[in-house]
Amino acid sequence: MNAKYEALSITSQFLGHRTYGQLLREYFKNSNLLGSVDFHWFMDECKSLQWLVTRPFYRKLPNSWIQQRNLDFQYFRSEFISAYITKSLLKQKLSTKSYTVMHLHTQVMAFLALEYMKKIPTVVSIDFTAALKSSEMIDNRFQWTYNPNILMEKKVFNAASRIISWSELAKKSVVEDYGINEDKVIVIPPGVNLDALKFAHHPLKKDADTCNILFIGGDFIRKGGQDLLSVFLDNFSDVATLHLVTNKPIECHHHQVRVYRNINAYTPEWKRLYQQADIFVMPTYSEGLPQVFMEAMGAGLPIISTNLPQMQEVISDGVTGFLVPPGNQNELANKLKVVIDNPELRMEMGMRGKQVSQIKFDADKNCSRIESIFQELSAI
Repeated sequence: MNAKYEALSITSQFLGHRTYGQLLREYFKNSNLLGSVDFHWFMDECKSLQWLVTRPFYRKLPNSWIQQRNLDFQYFRSEFISAYITKSLLKQKLSTKSYTVMHLHTQVMAFLALEYMKKIPTVVSIDFTAALKSSEMIDNRFQWTYNPNILMEKKVFNAASRIISWSELAKKSVVEDYGINEDKVIVIPPGVNLDALKFAHHPLKKDADTCNILFIGGDFIRKGGQDLLSVFLDNFSDVATLHLVTNKPIECHHHQVRVYRNINAYTPEWKRLYQQADIFVMPTYSEGLPQVFMEAMGAGLPIISTNLPQMQEVISDGVTGFLVPPGNQNELANKLKVVIDNPELRMEMGMRGKQVSQIKFDADKNCSRIESIFQELSAI
């Protein structure tokens, strides 16, 4: 039996997780008949002095060899200090109000919250796992450096009442790598606000030189931004314009490359970039399940990305876009040429993607499933 819920939700505010938190806030603001949710970013109460003390824990050592092998343990350091900040916030909020259910996103927020999870039914939402992260290492001799993260995640997954996974890949990891009962893990993609992406259909363009290529990615290198930039400059700078949305510094002054900084989701500038775009390209090396692909599909754009397993959950190769091996610039150039040279194909792929987004990635529908879980756990 469903019950009225009083939920406390603490979410990460980094990169795409902030967009996820904003979507949750928007949905529950308009759906308050069944209960209420108090939302907080995990750093809401972080004072200046506390941030000054904890900030070094997030920094990487200035040595790429060490970084690539995780020997600075930056991944664990940053997650542990985020968990510490979250615990302080939880202690404060739970001392002033009673809740029937907690929601923590991501699992990192729960590392030091086990004592609270024993008392209050808790939903933990995830986009990736440390086990998956370690499996992506170039040098697998150093996978052990992720063991502290994996140990903490296992404790969290065991303590959670429900685990919401953004992807089937992450669910499989939770079940197989951490030994969690699969009935406890539910796949609910973050979704996208489709109403914000209701544009007039792109007119069929005949000239390749009017083609606008859009890339959105905070971590420019990891998201494949440098590969895309190199391919564009070598092959397409005379027939298209490349729009790069990232906060990372980029040394490029070509007149057909436009760089945008501090662009937040669902702002007028964000909408304009999607509306003018003809192709969305992000040839990423490592991902959870990027919301930008769902946004691009909602905007009716064909997508070119990489053939990572989680990308295949979103993009159908040859149907809604193309998938290429990570780091393969030749194949990226080939697929980009196909899409640039064929306006009809762009339109067809974009419309198919839009149909998929309406079925799988409608944020309101997906958030309503989360609300049902809050109700269910509040009745226990």
